[in-house]
Amino acid sequence: MTTLRMAALTVIVVLVAAPPARAAEQWQTHLAATWTDTSLGYDGLDSDGDSIHFNGGDSPGLSLGLERRFNDLLGLEIAIDASRPETRLTLDTVEFGSISATDRLDLWTVRVGLNFHLISDGPIDLYLGPTVAWLFTPASLSYVVHVDTMSQTLKVKSDNGFGLGGTVGADLDLGGGWTVGVSYTYLKVDLGFAQEGDTDKASLALDPSTLRLGGAPVGRVNTVGGTGLSPRAHVSGPRMPRRPDAHGVPAGELRWRLR
Repeated sequence: MTTLRMAALTVIVVLVAAPPARAAEQWQTHLAATWTDTSLGYDGLDSDGDSIHFNGGDSPGLSLGLERRFNDLLGLEIAIDASRPETRLTLDTVEFGSISATDRLDLWTVRVGLNFHLISDGPIDLYLGPTVAWLFTPASLSYVVHVDTMSQTLKVKSDNGFGLGGTVGADLDLGGGWTVGVSYTYLKVDLGFAQEGDTDKASLALDPSTLRLGGAPVGRVNTVGGTGLSPRAHVSGPRMPRRPDAHGVPAGELRWRLR
C-alpha cells in the first residue's frame, strides 16, 4: 500500500509541475487486439502428500483505453483489458496416477498509466511510463476431474489484487485523424487461489504481460492561435462578433480539429 501511495503522489506532483500544454486539450482513444501471457505457475503438495501443478497459458483479448494529453510530454491513460487464458490443474496421486483438467480464467485488468511521450513531433509517437492496475476474476474456475468411471468437479476461486508495472508503446499517424499503434505492458501481481470452501490459500505470481495492436482516432479542442494542431481536418465553432486578433480571426472562437 505504501508503494501505491508513493506512486500516486508522484503522479500528482509531476502533473502539477508540468509546463503548459501547447494544445488546450487532447484526447486519444485506444482500441486494440491483445495477446496476454499470464506466467502463472504453481507446484506444491496437498494434505495427502499428492503433487499439485497449477499453470496458466496465454490468450487473445481486447483492450479499450482513453488517454488525456496534458502537454507534448505527459499523458494519463485509463484502460481496461479483457482476456480468457487457459489454466490447467494436474494432480499426481499415488492411488489414481496423474489426473489433469483445464478451464479458462476470466481475467479483467483496469490500468492507469502515466505516459511520457519521448518522441511526438513527427508521424511516430513513442512513449513509456509506469502503470498501476487492478486485476479481478469474476468467475470461479471449474475443473471436471475424471477417475475411472467417476467424475468430480473442483472449484477454485481467486482473489482480486493490485499490480505495478510499466508500459512502452508507439503510435503511427496515418493521416485523416487516425493512428495505428503497438504497446506492451508488464505487471507484477500476486493473487490468492484456493479451492472453494477451503480457508488455506496459495499466493501465486500471475505477472501478466500484454501485447496490443490497434488503431483509433485522435481529437483535440484548442483556441485559435494554439500551436501543435494539424490542419488535416477541422470543423469551426460559432464565430463571435469580436475584434479580430493578429491572425485575423475573432478572439474567443473555438475550433474542433482532428489530428
